[in-house]
Amino acid sequence: MKGMHKSGKQNHKMGKREAKAAIEHFINKAIRSERATHSYLKGISSGFWEDKRNLRRALTLVHIATGKPYGRLKITDFIDRGLIGAAHAYDGIFGAVLEAGLADIRPWELHPVQPTFWSRNEFRLDAIKWTIEKMKKERKTLSEFLIENRNLFSLFYGYYKSDFDRAREDVEEAGIKGSELITMRLPNYVGVLRTRKPSY
Repeated sequence: MKGMHKSGKQNHKMGKREAKAAIEHFINKAIRSERATHSYLKGISSGFWEDKRNLRRALTLVHIATGKPYGRLKITDFIDRGLIGAAHAYDGIFGAVLEAGLADIRPWELHPVQPTFWSRNEFRLDAIKWTIEKMKKERKTLSEFLIENRNLFSLFYGYYKSDFDRAREDVEEAGIKGSELITMRLPNYVGVLRTRKPSY
């Protein structure tokens, strides 16, 4: 853990110019490595990205080189730097950022997501955990919370169709206790999920 913390500090001291050079060095090293012997976008194999250290390094370098938060990185940021394989290996930038544990901004905080976005189990679980955490912090019910976070309508009203039973499996897998959740009635929608208001 200490090594990771030190590396993170060094990365954030690195400037954009240094990051560009570091990316070229990283790619050359990846191509030479035994885990990157198969032809896959600049010679880097998909197996190379299974190592989270490689994934985090690539994401961090692109983050520094662009000056953008992880959640605002675009596919073109990776294409321009020869690291598109990192995004492809996890079906997109958010999948890669989530897998690396670097998600600082969720896509639904920035813009509506495509309905197909919610077909990925890990995206739904992250959205549920994020929603519950925010609701508790802001002391709001789901109905109150969704009014201000309409980009999540596509999950709760679209994917789950306002049905608690459709959401139950994901809720349990996300580690949310049943005692924290109840079903409720919203205008024109029945059985939408919410948490109890905190008692403190």
